[in-house]
Amino acid sequence: IQLDSHLYLKAGKMIAQEGVFAVHELDGRLKPVTVRTPGYPLFIALFHHFLNIPLTGIILIQIGLTLFSAWITYKTAVLINPRYGFLSAVIVLYDLPTTVSSLMILTESVFLVFITLFMLNMVLYLKEKKLKHLAMSALLIVCAAYVRPLVFFLPVVTALFIWVSLADAP
Repeated sequence: IQLDSHLYLKAGKMIAQEGVFAVHELDGRLKPVTVRTPGYPLFIALFHHFLNIPLTGIILIQIGLTLFSAWITYKTAVLINPRYGFLSAVIVLYDLPTTVSSLMILTESVFLVFITLFMLNMVLYLKEKKLKHLAMSALLIVCAAYVRPLVFFLPVVTALFIWVSLADAP
């Protein structure tokens, strides 16, 4: 458990009990949470409070999500070049911050799932030019933004990448 974990746990409890994204102040009043996004507290509310999974179980779920992200990374890399699949998955699995964070009550595992699924759908869109992959990419990037707001800047970079990719296409 890190410093952020307590806020996530309290906010997840309030989502489950009161249906609001807030925490109790010292005087008992509800104070809206404005320094975090609600994606990860929703994850905590669902698994820890609604399904009664203990915090050690949440950590096991996060480890599973990290493994799932490595598999999605493998599948994405194989679509680009089959030789890159194994190396890409190994990089995700041995990335120290991701490995350490999946063993704690933190947002990285959930965020990583959304980002890797976003990248998979974006690569599928660039290869197949089907609107359903682009729509799914948009939905997944929104979900990622609800977990970690840093991703707000990714659509600009993605748009530039698509523009360059399509400009080089025959």
